This record gives sequence, C-alpha cells and structure tokens, in this order.
Amino acid sequence: PNPAIVYKDDGSWSVLLHYDTMNNPSSSRPGKNMQTWSSDDGESWDAPVDITDFFPEASKGCMPGPAIGLQNNVEGHEQQGRIYFNCHSGNSGGEHILYWSDDLGTTWTSGEEITDLNECSIAFLPSTNSSVLMNCRTGKGTRGEVVFSPDGLPTGDAFYPSGLDDPGCQGSIIQKGQTDDGEDVIYQSNAVGDGRSHMTVKVSQDSGKTFDGGKIVWSGPAAYSQLVDGGDYVGLLFELGEESTYESIGFAIVG
Repeated sequence: PNPAIVYKDDGSWSVLLHYDTMNNPSSSRPGKNMQTWSSDDGESWDAPVDITDFFPEASKGCMPGPAIGLQNNVEGHEQQGRIYFNCHSGNSGGEHILYWSDDLGTTWTSGEEITDLNECSIAFLPSTNSSVLMNCRTGKGTRGEVVFSPDGLPTGDAFYPSGLDDPGCQGSIIQKGQTDDGEDVIYQSNAVGDGRSHMTVKVSQDSGKTFDGGKIVWSGPAAYSQLVDGGDYVGLLFELGEESTYESIGFAIVG
C-alpha cells in the first residue's frame, strides 16, 4: 500500500491510501486498484473506491510502490495540488508507471511505461521545478533512477548511480533540504547485503546523481523500508530480525 498526505483547498489534510487486491482472484491476476481516505490520521477509513479503469490495460491491477505518494504543494506552481503515485506490473504484465491526479483523486492519468524497473520510490526535486525522481529496484546489482518533469514526462533515459547496490530488494528515497549551491539532498535506504541484510542509508548531495558510502542501520537480516521526514530528523521504518528477515518492524533516526 502507498499512503500520501493530501492537503485540501480548505487547508485541512487527509491520508490517501492506494493499494491493489493482490492474489485476488489469483497470483497471476493481481486484481483491482483501490483507493481510500482517512481524515483522522488512520483511525478510520472511508469505503474503498475502485480506480482500476483509469489505468492502461496492461497495468490494471498493478502494485503501487511500495513507497509513499507525493503532493505538489508549491504555491503558484502550475501543478500545485497534483498527487503522484507509481505502480508496477499488472494483470497483463505492464511495466512501471508514474500516475497522477489533479482533482484530489477523482480521476487519474498514467504516464508512459518505464521498462526494466520495479518497486520504485519517488521524491520531489525542488531544484528542478519540483520534478519527480524515481529510484527503483532492478535485480541487476545496482539501483536505477528516472527523472520526470512535473507534467509526468521522463526527462531522459534511466541511469544507474554509482554506489547504490541492489541485491533484489525494495528501497526508498526522500528529499530533505538542499546544499549551499542549490542541489537537493536525497536520502536512500535499502538492504544491501546478499540474502536481504545490512539495512543501509546513503545520502546524495547532488539531487540523486551520486551517493556516499552510507551508514549501516542494522547489520542483521532486513528487507523493505521507508524513510520518513520527521521535521527536525529523518526516520527509517524497516523490516528486520535477529535470525530471519521478517521477525519485527523497527524504527531508527538516521539523519
């Protein structure tokens, strides 16, 4: 599931959640794309709405993220209020797509398919007019990235930043601040060890083009993760264990 904090015209905010009915009716047919809202910080949820028909045929039933969604809240921006999610696979083998809504989730528009990438995380790049950086699992030993303009079009081909290992596991990114010369600071997390271990957070000082050597948060078994902006800190929610990967969920302050 992919949550996003969405601000309404009256200044209030709600959580918008996107998910798919995976393995329903079967593992080869993931099912439907759904959305639901919570206006009380997740205590209760509205009745889910089926949004499958807004997706291209090959991507219907696609699996969101897994990551968080984004909303462009830049005052006066041409895409102010736009909500972005991303999704991969589907009932007919669709590739990865970025998709968005300009009417608070009433309708959705999908961008072009991006091949050879899956389980992507997205973050804004304020330095380039709130374009969208997508950081993805590839299964080829290194993570891949694509940058999209605010209108949802890729600005170039996928690239593969040095230093971002991909042993075949989901990861996440967030943008947190900028350098003195105006580059976006990007945090990235994933389990870098063989067999899903060594949860590591790396930092880019150049808008996601290159990353440092990183900091190991947990040296044992670990898998999926999500970075969060805590205001005065960066946090990490992640799967971990002592003997096996999925024993518990942990949280650490990483920046």
